[in-house]
Amino acid sequence: MIIRVDKCVTFGMKKVRTKSVQYQPKLFINSQLVPCVSTGSSFKYLGRYFDFQMSNYMHKSELIDMTNTILAQIDQLPLHSKHKILLFSRHLLSKISWHFTVADLSKTWVSENLDNIVASYVRKRLEIPVCGALNNFFLTDSFLLKQSLV
Repeated sequence: MIIRVDKCVTFGMKKVRTKSVQYQPKLFINSQLVPCVSTGSSFKYLGRYFDFQMSNYMHKSELIDMTNTILAQIDQLPLHSKHKILLFSRHLLSKISWHFTVADLSKTWVSENLDNIVASYVRKRLEIPVCGALNNFFLTDSFLLKQSLV
């Protein structure tokens, strides 16, 4: 097996008295030092971010950034609101679903962070006032057809 040092990183944890701490081990392969993950940073392995606290911070920040970016791109398109909502439901949800399969993200975090971003977008597109509730809001095909004819 050929190991490419430029594609590898080392991540070390050790027990000091009663606590586990992160440290930077020195590992050499073919007299080349394998780079270390700096203390407090994370590394990506098979699409999953790992850090010392196992906090999923990188997945969370990437989800928020990706959601904002994709919604802004969809919003800039010269399409009818109906098509923007359909594009949102098909494109964005497929893009962010990977993070939910590899990281353990709570429903509370999703509802407090991603739901607010999406709700503001849906309110803007469908002209729903801030006082209007979205939790029981369903789009039927007849509603979307009426909206496209207007």
